[in-house]
Amino acid sequence: MREVLSFPNGDSIHFKGHDEVRWTRDDGKKFSVNLPEQLEQKRWRHLTFKTTSKGRWASVSLDGVNVGGHWDPSNPVGSFSPSAGQLVFARGIHGWLDDFRVTAGNLNEEEICNLAQGSLVALTDSYTGPLQDSASLAPSSWHDKLYNITKNKNRDVLPAFEYACHKDYSSLKGANTKVAPAGAISVKNAFLFREGPFVHSASRPDSTTNQFCLRCHTSTGKKGLGIEALELASQFTMIQDTRRSPMEAPRRFFGIIPADYFQNTGVWKIERWGMSPDNKLHP
Repeated sequence: MREVLSFPNGDSIHFKGHDEVRWTRDDGKKFSVNLPEQLEQKRWRHLTFKTTSKGRWASVSLDGVNVGGHWDPSNPVGSFSPSAGQLVFARGIHGWLDDFRVTAGNLNEEEICNLAQGSLVALTDSYTGPLQDSASLAPSSWHDKLYNITKNKNRDVLPAFEYACHKDYSSLKGANTKVAPAGAISVKNAFLFREGPFVHSASRPDSTTNQFCLRCHTSTGKKGLGIEALELASQFTMIQDTRRSPMEAPRRFFGIIPADYFQNTGVWKIERWGMSPDNKLHP
């Protein structure tokens, strides 16, 4: 077995072969999740391990999509609590480790997909393409969960029963996650911006109760990280409002816009006074 991660308290995560993830508790008790496909050599993959604070629930995501887990309050996988001591990772694993993070927080499905350099999309009946392979990795329970979230919280989503992490590991630039592929619909706002959607001719919605935003915005926040940055400013439309969230497009564009930055457009040269992208991104 190859050690992926070992905490000072003795809890650890290992690979067994190329298709099994194994949690080992500090008392030696083991729990396993079989991956839906083998981890091939000479191929970049992204894995996320998520547990609750007491280890009663644990899950594994492969390339931004949940592929299994363990749920048993009476028999937890381990606490995996950071403490003083040695944190060991990737012992016995040969290859290039591109990114490693330990996060204290309850990441939602979109954030897990973001870590894998993608964004969640719903696949409609008209979609045909490689994202069907991504969707097939996940159990039906994961698709059912996402459907129940998106049908209630995202007004743009049509009936869809399969979801995928839209990404592209074959390209150095990755996927353009600002635009969903044909036959697919972005569902990120169902997880990150439930009070939306943005409409360029209307005011930005009030986000003072958005838990994703409140991770950074506080009553004592400085330099744009106060609660007032999330409040409704009904006197302005979105185009007039100078506020921008971190992953939004800039308020004005200048110069030359690359092909397909906006859906189905070619290279676009902008006049020197600039252009607002809001009417194209948020019609």
